Amino acid sequence: TSNHYSTTPNSYGNELNVNELNIEGSINSNLDFKIGRQIVVWGKSDSIRITDVLNPLDNRTPGLIDIKNLRLGRLMSKLDYYQDNLKISAALLHENRFSKNPKFGSDFKASTDLPESKPGNNLKNTGIALSLTGEFSGYDFGIYFADTYLDKPYFENGALHFDNKSKMLGFAYNQVIDNFLLKTEVTYFDTLKYSGLNGTKSRIDSLIGVEYTGINNGSISYELSLKKINNYDNVINAQSNNFTKQETYQHALRFTQSYLNQTIDLTAILGVFGKKGDKDG
Repeated sequence: TSNHYSTTPNSYGNELNVNELNIEGSINSNLDFKIGRQIVVWGKSDSIRITDVLNPLDNRTPGLIDIKNLRLGRLMSKLDYYQDNLKISAALLHENRFSKNPKFGSDFKASTDLPESKPGNNLKNTGIALSLTGEFSGYDFGIYFADTYLDKPYFENGALHFDNKSKMLGFAYNQVIDNFLLKTEVTYFDTLKYSGLNGTKSRIDSLIGVEYTGINNGSISYELSLKKINNYDNVINAQSNNFTKQETYQHALRFTQSYLNQTIDLTAILGVFGKKGDKDG
């Protein structure tokens, strides 16, 4: 138990977390299976999540750890079919697991924690995830579909509710040009619930980015994302929704460098919000 907290936050005292524990094997030369706690990364971005929706994050120390080390495993059954340069994956999402955010008493949350209502892990609440990815000379792509509960709660009747189920369709693409890697991602969510809103809204998330790899054992990249709520309602611009605007911009500038024959990696990330980078970060 950490003794520098005036009040030890909920679940901070001790914790046992298993992110990856699974059984995997081959049915034939083209078909593999994996069952158990898994981490499945969708998309091409290294810093901003657009199509990468299957695994929640541990956000209890925001900004201090690279996103690739923050993903939390999720119980699922997955089949992977390989044909030449293509891979088709289908998964049943048995576990509805959500991100771990700062709790009352920690350095990052001063307000009291709200009660939470989360969907159970049963057959009725089992999600579906499908993907088609291809890797070719100079470019690769991914097409994604999911029908599951989103990692986005809403406030109602004094509690945070996580039954925000939505279908998503996403696309991601990478293109290599000399020492540059161009990235793009776009995702459509058909139904999202917001606090105080009757009904749901759809949303389109998009990203463009460029990465320069001409640095010896290093790279530098810039990514810009836009999340836009369709048919916006001003009731969404409220404290219970974190004053969410119709359009939310996020910038990410990332530098990586390896040293001592790639035994030590340095990563520096600057992330800011707002169209002009003026909304915190």
